[in-house]
Parts: sequence; structure tokens; C-alpha cells
Amino acid sequence: MIFSGSVLNNCTIPRRRELVGAVLQNPAFFDGTVRENLCLYAPSPSDALLWAALESAAAEDVVARLPGGLDARLSGEDSGLSGGQRQRLAIARLMVHPPALILLDEPVNALDSMSSKRVRLSLESACRGKTVLLISHSLELPLEVHRTVILSGGCIHVEEK
Repeated sequence: MIFSGSVLNNCTIPRRRELVGAVLQNPAFFDGTVRENLCLYAPSPSDALLWAALESAAAEDVVARLPGGLDARLSGEDSGLSGGQRQRLAIARLMVHPPALILLDEPVNALDSMSSKRVRLSLESACRGKTVLLISHSLELPLEVHRTVILSGGCIHVEEK
């Protein structure tokens, strides 16, 4: 895949993280602190930036309740967080430093309606001017899109907006 003049397979991992970010249905976290997991796309953001990203992802309360806050340990897959909490942390990670290409796979499917509405507004702001590939089973998309590609019954339908 070539994006922004770079062949992604030939890029270093830091360069790929600079170019591409993702929020998946079941976000992955590595064994480390919340802070370390949030800094995946940005090397050393300030605490103020981290808390702003958490707030925009409706996740500040989740982290504030963890023992140690930003320095609380996450143990990879066994983080002790609900699916919605994991999604909000993954969205916050993206908000810290939104890359040029953003992949969103059902980014708000595990969120309650109030959190979903709040996060949608933040995602729209973070995704403005970026290339976004949004995967969803619902036609009620969490973002305003310019082009919709619908796969149905083995056929591809493209709708321009």
C-alpha cells in the first residue's frame, strides 16, 4: 500500500505510526501504563494533551478511577476494562496525535448513546483533513463522509455525497 508517497511495507514502525492509526472493534493494548499506551502515535505528549484527548474520547473518568491514573498498568488483552472503555481509550490514543490515514472499524459500537454522541463530534474534528477508512455495518455512520461504498449481496455500490 502506498500512502502519502510512502510504501507502508517499507516504512519503519515509527513512520507507519506517524502515517496510519486505527480504532478497531476490539482495540489492543500492550503491557504498560495507560500513558505508554496513549503515546503510541506521539513520542512524548504533555499530561495536559493526554487528559484533553481522554476528555474528547469520553474516557477521562475511566482513567481517573484507575489506581495511578495515567500511570495505571494495563496488561495487554487482560486490561480489566469493558469493551466500551477499551474503545474510548483507543479513540483517545488516536486523538493525541491523529495520523494522516485513519482506519475506523465500528469505532463507537461498544459505546452507550451519550458517549457515542460525544465521541462522534470529537472524531469528526480529529478526522477533518485526514483520509479516513470507516468500516460499519450500519448506514447510520458516526462521521460525515464524502463517499460511501456499500458491499451487499456480492455487489459493490458507491454513493458520492
